[in-house]
Amino acid sequence: MTALPMTPHQMGSALSAAAEAGDGVEVTRLLKAGAPANWKLSFGQTPLMKAACKGHLESVRALVDHGTSLETKTRLGQTALILAAGKGQVAAMELLMDRGANIESTTTSGYTALIWAACSGRAAALRLLLERGAVVDARTIAGESALAIATLKGHLDSVGVLLDLGADPSTTDLTGTPLVMGAAKSGQLGVMEVLLRHGADSAATDAAGETALTWAVAYAPTPTAMRMLASGADVEARNTSGLTALMVAAIQERTELVRQLLDHAADIDAKDRSGSTALELALRAGRADSVRLLLDRGADAEPKDASGRPKVLPCQPSVASRPGTPSPTNLPASIRLGVAAEAHRRFRSRRSSSSERCKHGF
Repeated sequence: MTALPMTPHQMGSALSAAAEAGDGVEVTRLLKAGAPANWKLSFGQTPLMKAACKGHLESVRALVDHGTSLETKTRLGQTALILAAGKGQVAAMELLMDRGANIESTTTSGYTALIWAACSGRAAALRLLLERGAVVDARTIAGESALAIATLKGHLDSVGVLLDLGADPSTTDLTGTPLVMGAAKSGQLGVMEVLLRHGADSAATDAAGETALTWAVAYAPTPTAMRMLASGADVEARNTSGLTALMVAAIQERTELVRQLLDHAADIDAKDRSGSTALELALRAGRADSVRLLLDRGADAEPKDASGRPKVLPCQPSVASRPGTPSPTNLPASIRLGVAAEAHRRFRSRRSSSSERCKHGF
């Protein structure tokens, strides 16, 4: 019984299956028999895309030699090169680019092959694309770059390749957060370190006005802030409130970070916008441990105001009474005056409150 001839639909389906399976002999036979080379499945994938995604070079070569379109796209706008990049099929990518595939073709969302590879963490594919001239800082329609996506997903090797080959380490994510801070917030400390070592601007601020280091000192576990310091974060960078990391650490009484910041040459007598130093801020907040450490490390305990007159440092009485803090009689005069002033203020407040209660009969 003679076999019925295959319909174009049947031949296209058979060609797609052979390409995906890597059966180069069958792919060649079907093409010679008239199978439609650009046949599309329901999602829009062609036999070339199927072969490229699997890295089946014989099938890819047979299809390209037959004249298969390199720029046909799926419903999402992916070409064979974009799909191969997402799978890390470097050899197939090389063959497609050698035959003229458009390296900057984009999906409906604006993803290039480079960005698609970054999504999947395909470091070797990224390197190949960049060496072939791909635009390293290209962005999607939403505004995401390959580096931002690789950082968000924690693809350390991909981040390293992108930075080594020209990506801007000081770029931001879609919320305006510097990538180095985003990496720290998501616990991607290796990525954070690589960004800093490649020159990420650690003085850049996020939407809340924090730098990477002031945020880490305020909110992150101590090891995160310490690794940020070790990777070269700017210890004098200020948040939009004018506070340095040392000031934040002193206010929050994170004494280990105060010590580490000072070890990394943080300016112990730097002033915020109101002219207050870390010591003054710690005194005002009643942070006895921070006060003791700052004094031990040489903080100026007799600062001057803008007119050059000695300041009376604001101080909670509890600071002078904490174990390990110098006794009130041994504290610098400015701090003793501050303790007395605060104690007097509290006395007057209690007295006023008592008078009000008596006045109203309760």
